[in-house]
Amino acid sequence: MRLLSSTALWWLLLGAIIVFFYLLKLKRKRAIVPSVLLWRRALEEVEANAPFKRLRRSLLLLLQLLVLIALVFALARPLVITRALASGSTVIIIDSTASMGARDEDGGSRLDKAKSLAREMIGGLGAADRAAIIESSSRVTVRSPLTSDRAALTSAIGEIRETDAPGVLTDALRLAEQIARSEADAGIVVISDGGSTASTIAESPLVKTAVHGADPNWGRIVAAAGRAGVPFDINQVTVRIGGILLFDNGLPRDEAAPQAEEILKLDTIDIAVSLGAGEAGATIWGCDLSAEYVRINGEYRT
Repeated sequence: MRLLSSTALWWLLLGAIIVFFYLLKLKRKRAIVPSVLLWRRALEEVEANAPFKRLRRSLLLLLQLLVLIALVFALARPLVITRALASGSTVIIIDSTASMGARDEDGGSRLDKAKSLAREMIGGLGAADRAAIIESSSRVTVRSPLTSDRAALTSAIGEIRETDAPGVLTDALRLAEQIARSEADAGIVVISDGGSTASTIAESPLVKTAVHGADPNWGRIVAAAGRAGVPFDINQVTVRIGGILLFDNGLPRDEAAPQAEEILKLDTIDIAVSLGAGEAGATIWGCDLSAEYVRINGEYRT
């Protein structure tokens, strides 16, 4: 379980104030009496007024603290994460571009894994849940409209085949958004190899040459992400090189460039880009691009 507004937990400090008031001693008027034999009740109250003894016997204090905890918990907006991969109305976009045909270590293609994940999502749908299947390649194809028919959805997933065509997810995302708008509790899931953004950055010649020249050029990285075709808000983007923040929510951090430049001189470099558009991510390995590499391949003859 997660809390969407964890800062609301600070309101629990009000419990200390409630306890403090219960610890305050009552002010009584002093009086001289011949005997206290008949004042046992008063003596018990005096004992109960001692710190912590009074707390131990106060049902009202316990109820007040429970009400405070319940209110703070509600303000914190708890979020329960279930094992279901999809719920409500879910539009599933499966990327079938050329990069998805690549084979991994186990011999299966990335598209095979994407289809397997999509089937797992369909298998986890509840009785009232629905899903739609969209294939994204050089063109967008709706393989199945929103339906609760698991057999039809599974069949639609099986119709998706590997292609050699390039493509971007922009059109598929726009179509999915239109479908989702007609539903009250709709969500969009993209199953891809990250090629739409991660590989675009890793394969960018401008980024490769910047890495080779130890140039912490965040502009080339952001420009490459923009060419991927995935919509994002530039004011939500962050760029880090080796953990050094160079671009933060639309604002450059040029003062960190010297540190990033030293990191770029290492053999292995970590470039992290956050689009601020969700929790999913992708990891891809690439290399730099040197003048010597271009010269060797330019002189090569078959």
